[in-house]
Amino acid sequence: MPYNVLITPAFKRDLKKLDRHVQRRIFNALDNLKNEPRQRSAEKLKENPKFYRIPVGDYRIVYSVDDKQSILIVCLVRHRKDAYRDIAKLNIGEVIETLKPFLVKSATAS
Repeated sequence: MPYNVLITPAFKRDLKKLDRHVQRRIFNALDNLKNEPRQRSAEKLKENPKFYRIPVGDYRIVYSVDDKQSILIVCLVRHRKDAYRDIAKLNIGEVIETLKPFLVKSATAS
């Protein structure tokens, strides 16, 4: 069963800064992630183990997985040299709080 994908405002901001061909690659990677969120190339972040990262060329997608609700929360997409800056400060509780209106909608839609 595919996971629902929720995208944070930070991810949207990061994505807008990228070239169109990189954006397409990111969307393809997200499409694959929703079917298999813990792919072989996905690694749990040492700095913040509630998050995973997956490489897409020179970019990294940082995300979290909620298996109970079958939700993939996509937090960031950044160039590999900047991807891990402030990762330790990333708080899944705050991310979920930001997305709470969407979580409620998806839970009632089922």
